[in-house]
Amino acid sequence: MNHVVIGFRQKFMEYLLYFPILMMLVQGCNSANFRGGKSVGPSEPVEPFPSISPEPVPEPSGIETFLYEFEIKEEAGMVDIVLAVDTSGSMTAEKESLERNMETFTNLLEEVVIDYQIFAIGNNFNFPSNLNLSLVARTVGSNNAIGVLNQFFANGSNLREGVDLHVVIISDDNGEGAGNLAVDFTPPSTAGSISVHGIVGLVQGQDPNNPDCQIVEVGSEHMDLARKYGGTILDLCINDWSQLVKDLSEKIISLTRTYDLERIPDLSLPVTVEINGDIIMKAENDRPGYLIDAETKKIRFTEDIMISPGSIVKISGVAPEK
Repeated sequence: MNHVVIGFRQKFMEYLLYFPILMMLVQGCNSANFRGGKSVGPSEPVEPFPSISPEPVPEPSGIETFLYEFEIKEEAGMVDIVLAVDTSGSMTAEKESLERNMETFTNLLEEVVIDYQIFAIGNNFNFPSNLNLSLVARTVGSNNAIGVLNQFFANGSNLREGVDLHVVIISDDNGEGAGNLAVDFTPPSTAGSISVHGIVGLVQGQDPNNPDCQIVEVGSEHMDLARKYGGTILDLCINDWSQLVKDLSEKIISLTRTYDLERIPDLSLPVTVEINGDIIMKAENDRPGYLIDAETKKIRFTEDIMISPGSIVKISGVAPEK
């Protein structure tokens, strides 16, 4: 223990010897200015950095902010439907399937509150009496559906002016002869937008999945008409006609929920669509929403999107300058 105390005292005395030297160094540092590790003279004033104002970002040339707004009118959702049904002998089973499933078709239209009229052209129909449809007794044979439709339009009918028109041709044969080809189709000029749908044979002969369905000739003229007028083409030989009328109603509903746009935004850039302030997503896969067709300048809402008269639709984005 004594050796430890003696050693400590010796070290302490050594530190006391260095203390005056340390104080001299500290005083020297206080009397000098240091820059870059060496002593220099009195500090010189430093020029302040010049202020730099950000340059304004120029607007991209050729485009401008896009904002388009419109109101859903009362007449939105009105539709006239004309069925031209081949009621020749070979169509007996298909005619009966249509009669059994017509109520399903009308119920689907009513679920989305569509104001519709239906005209069924053909002979000897046996639809349920409670349905909202008008029968037009005219002979629609194997090959003359287009000609009969033209006569119906030309001779006057109860089609409403400015209302969207959907024409449905149902036949196991094809249009043939003068006045019965796709190029001969003459819809009424007073109708709103016009769509044509074909429920026809897709493959000639006996259908492998439905032996009771025999296609005399593929309905190529009727299919050409459907393609030209943006409708749907459905297989006449389907076993489940409840699914067929569901597919047809969905197509009609989707087209009825379509609205013209005076201009469209640049669809390669972000677009925002709102209904009454609620943002609507773009329809993709099974997700409901909106679709904008740049070619036809139309916007369509899927049947899951709630729309009612008086709704305000707002579309914003950017677009080419006018």
